[in-house]
Amino acid sequence: MLKEQEAASVEEKKPSKKKLDAKVSIQKIIESISERETVVIYYEGEGVKGGFRVIQPHLLGKGLKIKGKLINNDKIYLRSYVLKEYPSGTAISSIQRHKIMKKVDPYKGDLPSSSTSLTEHKPYWRNLRVDRITLWFPIFGMAQFSLKQGYNRLDKDIISKIKTA
Repeated sequence: MLKEQEAASVEEKKPSKKKLDAKVSIQKIIESISERETVVIYYEGEGVKGGFRVIQPHLLGKGLKIKGKLINNDKIYLRSYVLKEYPSGTAISSIQRHKIMKKVDPYKGDLPSSSTSLTEHKPYWRNLRVDRITLWFPIFGMAQFSLKQGYNRLDKDIISKIKTA
């Protein structure tokens, strides 16, 4: 009887494993901006090529202007520095997928190279609609990113700031 109680208490002391929660929330985005975390997201939507993107989120806000013209005042946007893109339908091996979700250095070529957008410049800045982000995976173990050239925390293209790096 005593051995059963000891065994039960040992089982209770085992560290609990956290479940990987890839759901997107404004709170997770704010935390990633605050911590300057590099993040893997899945981005999809009408008129957009879906796929994984490795990003460094810098600014979260509501409403967007492009070249001074109001595009959308009721959507939430994430101003991000995009490091890599992987279109849906791209053959990514299970080992490469595993690397995407673990600590990787995108500058060392650990990830397969391909482009989801028509942009030839990499890495580059992009305003991402938050409602089109379906998965959110911070890359644990990477150093905090530094603010990238071209970042402006007073960005006039984002109408109402929620969080800035």
